[in-house]
Amino acid sequence: IIFQPWFRKTEVGKKFWAQLIKHGESQEDPLDFKLNVLTKRMINNVDQPIEPGVVNLIKTLQERGLTVIALTHCITGFVGGTLMQKLRYEKLLEVGIDFSSSFEQQEIIFDDLTSLRGCHRGRHPMFYKGILLTDAFAKGPVLGKFLDVMKLKPKKVIFFDDNESYVKSVQEEMEKRGIIFKGFVYRAIDTLPPQDFDQKILDYQLKYLKEHDEIISDKEAREAVY
Repeated sequence: IIFQPWFRKTEVGKKFWAQLIKHGESQEDPLDFKLNVLTKRMINNVDQPIEPGVVNLIKTLQERGLTVIALTHCITGFVGGTLMQKLRYEKLLEVGIDFSSSFEQQEIIFDDLTSLRGCHRGRHPMFYKGILLTDAFAKGPVLGKFLDVMKLKPKKVIFFDDNESYVKSVQEEMEKRGIIFKGFVYRAIDTLPPQDFDQKILDYQLKYLKEHDEIISDKEAREAVY
């Protein structure tokens, strides 16, 4: 619940996240702490598509011979002992999405693009098994870099994202290249109905984070509290 947009807009949600952020900022390296906490949550989280039909739609497009890849604003390389590009691939695979057949080449590291800030320092965007991970860079330029390396100029690019600025970034890059572009902002997550939340569960999740540097799920917290 704590990651749902509707929860973060409630007074309880605002208070919860203010406390969570305050705890993170008190750490020796707040950015590194945040990255490690979110990575642990990603590892343990059981993902589900907002609309199950999306999985079959992707498979249908692939069967028709269309090239389908993921373009994600995700950090690359190791976080703790976790290889982030591999984790992202495996999490998609868990829900039945596999982009690895899109190109014969399975891995490209764009080592001429190097981040210089915070926890991203020294990391590079990369392509891994059909997933283009931008790390700290904008999505448009990274997609452009990928097209250059692969010597591709598609007739049309159709792009879905939940962030309007990312859609604009890709749009601007495609316009530079004379490529027809159709972009869509996909915010189905905003349509999820609010759920009941239990203050005891929230208090335990915050307490557990402070003691173990890890966010546990609602289910795990409920089992511990009750």
